Amino acid sequence: MILHAWRCQNPKCGEVFDEFTEYNDEAGRLEPVPCRTCRSETQVCWMNSNYPNAHPHDRTVIFENPKNGDWTAPDTNTTEMSKRLRDRGYVKREFTSLRELEKFEKTSGFHNEGAHYDNGSGSTRFDGERGA
Repeated sequence: MILHAWRCQNPKCGEVFDEFTEYNDEAGRLEPVPCRTCRSETQVCWMNSNYPNAHPHDRTVIFENPKNGDWTAPDTNTTEMSKRLRDRGYVKREFTSLRELEKFEKTSGFHNEGAHYDNGSGSTRFDGERGA
């Protein structure tokens, strides 16, 4: 069973919903799922802006000053910004996708260990660069 976001093809409905689906090996495709509201035909919604790539619990957070580009990383993504930083003009920035985070890493020198940790080997993609 595969979980996908589905979008109704009926222009009057257009509902988007999550549904588990069987993959048909003989036909080489997912079995279609009828719309929950109007029972019309649906399609897999591959690029749906309603569903961010990272769950809020897993998002990387930094506090960034948009005026000068300075930033600081909190201990956790649930840490509240201090009054001192807020008074200096810092704002909270959440990265909703790995691509967005990697783009920031390239321009800032920031490195998120959690995003690049390889759970199977206990290493990161940067181990070779660090001489480990």
